[in-house]
Amino acid sequence: MLKDENGELRVKCLLAEYADCSDGFRHTYATIWQSGIVFATISGALFGFFVSFQTQLKLSLPYLPFIPLSVIILWWSMVFEPMNRYGDVRAKRCAEIENEMSNLIPSLKMKHYSTYGESKIRFLRVRVGVRILAVIVIALMVLLVLSFFFPSILPVGFSGNQTST
Repeated sequence: MLKDENGELRVKCLLAEYADCSDGFRHTYATIWQSGIVFATISGALFGFFVSFQTQLKLSLPYLPFIPLSVIILWWSMVFEPMNRYGDVRAKRCAEIENEMSNLIPSLKMKHYSTYGESKIRFLRVRVGVRILAVIVIALMVLLVLSFFFPSILPVGFSGNQTST
């Protein structure tokens, strides 16, 4: 254990910073998913509103899926990716503190953040799944935009230009 006063003070400061940083890490990801729920709810509400509006007025709104998809893309690009980077910075700082604490106190084996992200199955991480979902949503949006110029790429009945045989 540390004998000098400066070493003990350093450990206390590092522990306080570690607690703050770890708490910030947890809050960052809680905020990401809570805002994701809000964005998904808004997306669903907009979709429901426009479907109801389309049904009541007997309108054909072929690009209706564009609305909820765009809300999901906004969440991904404006909340998930920036806050995910911020969470990575917090995890990196926590790992640095763990290593520094382990150097100051050799019997201490803090490894929670030091081993964060060292999974052997990296492709199964949540961030990869969210990014794959974002690519799929962007592809659907591109398909919808292209169908505006080339209506024949959509299945019959989807665009509101139904043909009967």
